[in-house]
Amino acid sequence: MFNHLTPERRNQLAALLPAGALITDADALVPYATDETREHYFLPEAVARPHDVDQVAAVLRFCHQHNIPITPRGGGSGVSGGALAVNGGVILCMNHMDRVLDVNHRDMTVTVEVGKITAELQAELRAQGLWLPPDPGSASWCRIGGNLAEAAAGPKSVKYGAFRNWVLNLEIVLPDGTVMWTGADVRKFASGLNLTQLILGSQGTLAVITKAVFRLIAPPREEMLLRAAFPGIAAAGDFVCALFRAGLTPSEVEFLERDAIDIAAKALGETVPPEVAAYVWVGFDGNHRDALLEEAEQADTLAEQQGALETVFADTGPTMTRLWALRKRIGMAVIETTPFRDLDLTFPRGRLADIVTLVKKTGMAYGFASAIFGHAGDGNLHVNVLRNQLDDTAWQHTLKPGIEHIYRETIAMGGAPSGEHGLDNHFKVMNELFFGEKQQKLQLQIKDSFN
Repeated sequence: MFNHLTPERRNQLAALLPAGALITDADALVPYATDETREHYFLPEAVARPHDVDQVAAVLRFCHQHNIPITPRGGGSGVSGGALAVNGGVILCMNHMDRVLDVNHRDMTVTVEVGKITAELQAELRAQGLWLPPDPGSASWCRIGGNLAEAAAGPKSVKYGAFRNWVLNLEIVLPDGTVMWTGADVRKFASGLNLTQLILGSQGTLAVITKAVFRLIAPPREEMLLRAAFPGIAAAGDFVCALFRAGLTPSEVEFLERDAIDIAAKALGETVPPEVAAYVWVGFDGNHRDALLEEAEQADTLAEQQGALETVFADTGPTMTRLWALRKRIGMAVIETTPFRDLDLTFPRGRLADIVTLVKKTGMAYGFASAIFGHAGDGNLHVNVLRNQLDDTAWQHTLKPGIEHIYRETIAMGGAPSGEHGLDNHFKVMNELFFGEKQQKLQLQIKDSFN
């Protein structure tokens, strides 16, 4: 179906880029063959590293003309396989396009190239009194382009939304090399179909994003944090629902169940009392300290009413950092411990306990362990299925029906296969189950139009 990158084509492609910007050495290609799951492995034939949009367009045009598959990639921090060369061909690494092109203080917008590291952009904006709220856990090494392609979010999404809620406009390059902007740098847009939102979350399947224009806000002056420990998952889930029924507006509502707590605690060298089945963190931010204190006190009361074993409060930078430690450490702790599959389940918020119970019962039936954590406030949990000591047969075959069962039951609860990580290459059958034949056909027709 696709063509290979012959020596002649490789030389032609290299001529479109600066010296040294096309990687073809086998050893140098290896880091581009995997993502953060450390499970998938697809070695590309070459990695192109453009420095500007014209070079991106030239590479895409060349690959389009010669029917060579091309896969955009940023920091490689994804867990869905979206940045992997599953069909071989060329990886288009966008990391050299990392400039902040414009910070507009009057309109409160920023225009940035997609290779910019997320945390670096956030820090530069903060230093200028501006804020882009989405806060993915991999912010210190993920790139803006990956955040947009995979529809990333983070703990702050419960109050502020995901990255897609902050994008005003995108510069994109179509597969044939055409460069275009998808919209306008305005906060209201009702002119035709919204191509900006169509591109966001499309995992590089429709076009390559090269620049983004974000709207910004002023950062909050005050932040506070409450952590509640619960003896059971149901009580933790009831507490989360009670927060919103009470009219509170938390900036974060994060969750860890016991298996995840143990992994994070081990990484930190800490001990957590055995009676703690789950932790829930509730953050508050704003500009009026008294109002935040009132909301935190309400949350504390609600936690007690739901049977919390203890609540801990923090309102200074150092104390909040310490209180966040388990939650902030869990993602990297899993990466350091074992290969894993991340089921980025999203579901009606009130079904949190049902999801956790489903996963644990399924794991017992199919012989796998799991660590569950994530964004309880907007019904999105990361179910890390852990390889641990499973052999190849179990990891590649035996547990697959169990994972499919989890997906099916989540969809039956009114949920979806992914909330912020994109759709996993490994379980395409579940994507087919969720979308149905007609919607899949429509999406393929859209893909064909972009091609």
